[in-house]
Amino acid sequence: MPPGADGSRAQKPQRTAPAGAPESTPDNRRCGPAAALCAGLLIAAAAVLFQASPPGRQLESQLLDLFFLLRGPRTAPPDIVIAAIDEPSIQELGLAWPWPRRVHAALLRELADAGARLVVLDVIFAEPSTPEDDQALEDALRANGRVLLASTVDAAEDAAFSRVMLVRPLPRFERAALGTGLAMLTPDPDGTVRRFSSILAGQATLPAAALLALEPGRKSIPAGGLVDHPGPARSVRTVSYTQALDWRASLPPGFLKDKIVLVGRSLAASPELTVQADAFRTPFSRQAGANVPGVEVHAAILAQLLAGRAGAVAPGWAVAAAALALVPGAALLLRRLRPLPAALASLGGAGGALGSSYALFAAELTWFPALGLTGGILAVEGFLLLEGYARAARERRQMRAAFSRYVSPAVVDMLLARPELLEPGGEEAEATVLFSDLAGFTSFSERMAPGELMAGNPPNKRLF
Repeated sequence: MPPGADGSRAQKPQRTAPAGAPESTPDNRRCGPAAALCAGLLIAAAAVLFQASPPGRQLESQLLDLFFLLRGPRTAPPDIVIAAIDEPSIQELGLAWPWPRRVHAALLRELADAGARLVVLDVIFAEPSTPEDDQALEDALRANGRVLLASTVDAAEDAAFSRVMLVRPLPRFERAALGTGLAMLTPDPDGTVRRFSSILAGQATLPAAALLALEPGRKSIPAGGLVDHPGPARSVRTVSYTQALDWRASLPPGFLKDKIVLVGRSLAASPELTVQADAFRTPFSRQAGANVPGVEVHAAILAQLLAGRAGAVAPGWAVAAAALALVPGAALLLRRLRPLPAALASLGGAGGALGSSYALFAAELTWFPALGLTGGILAVEGFLLLEGYARAARERRQMRAAFSRYVSPAVVDMLLARPELLEPGGEEAEATVLFSDLAGFTSFSERMAPGELMAGNPPNKRLF
């Protein structure tokens, strides 16, 4: 009876793989969920450890510098002016450094007449000079009434001892001034100033002291944060010391009125002051090719404190938690995709992590180090690709070994090129089939173990 004569449907021939041949299903084209999860956790842990290492922190810091450059310079704070002790002022005064204190006394009197709201004098007056000059400065400090003086910390390290000493202004000056602040900055290990602290060595820094002087009712100040650098050197409005000293003739009317005036060194190549230039690297130094004076960094910190924009760095535990959660999650997601979509998705995830970090920095001045997370996502996809190539190579070897015992090498090559032919269902084709047998092979094979028969060269046995 022909197929289907009794009303049933004809069944297509089924093609099954020989024993020992690997199965090919969509689920085993990428590694399993358990392997992906374990790999993701290991990669995330490695990323966290690298991020905490000195090379990792350095790379993250350089990414932060890049974010500053991408954001570009910001508008100069309108209420802050720097009176720079610069080369033109040295030449115009014709005096060797340190200048006589009567010069600073004259500046304080002029700034009081100009209506300056606060004067921050970033110069250390720790040693006495001539009695006349010291008296002139003391009188000017008391008459102005709105002057902050600078202190510093002197640290000496030796094989036999170490010493840390707070260097304050002379008591007579400190009593006459409104207050003092620590004129110190805390660069990162590479020498770049990216963060600030409001309290160092138990003392308020100059920007913090200025904030408290400007807002007497304030009960607390930010402990520190990320320095919001406005740009390269001279991004804060700057005039020469001698311009402020002769403001009636050198500056527009009302230029200094109600302004916060910071007085400090801003030098490029003065022979007398090169060693004491007090200049620091910032994220803009690489592009601008010049460091930023310390007084300008203090001005930037004060401006952001007054604006309530202290900035923050994400704590290490938050960065580690994000990596340990998102990297394994990415591994579980990417394993379900084919290689090309997975590679594109991993690039998108890495770009999204970097983009989110930059958006948080630009909008809130909050730095979330994202290189570890980004590298973890890309490393997961790299692992999946390598694991997939290794799995495919292993399956090809298994398939060739299994089918080469039954079909010709040409058929094996075809199956390797088109593994879908191993799926159930087969295909119909017109073909001529030749069945053959070897004389006496049946009775001969019955006397041998299967392993000896498959070996093809049984010891001490003859076929004929």
